[in-house]
Amino acid sequence: MARAISSLLALLVITETGAPKKSMDPKPLTTAEWAEVGTALKFLWLALGFALVAGPSLMTAHAIIPSVVDTKTVAAKWAKFRAPLYVIGIICVIGIFASLFMASENIDFLNRTYSRWWQ
Repeated sequence: MARAISSLLALLVITETGAPKKSMDPKPLTTAEWAEVGTALKFLWLALGFALVAGPSLMTAHAIIPSVVDTKTVAAKWAKFRAPLYVIGIICVIGIFASLFMASENIDFLNRTYSRWWQ
């Protein structure tokens, strides 16, 4: 442990004595940037909601219904629910990708706030 700390300190001394070290200097967010943060978070929550609907819907349509119909646990008429569940699941998967895309479009404040990455 002590050896790792001394190596880190030596690295810091070399860094400090070398070229001028640039550090991250975040600027405070403006009201417009906070609005972007809120919008991005809303799209991320929406993506989570779509995922919570898509997973069980696709699992029920693809695994549970065929299994219980084949074992004759439920009547074969339950198989008619597979198509609507697939449609709901696929729409939700498309919604996940659309929400993530929209969230990525609303994170420009990160580039403005942290204009320099770790160097």
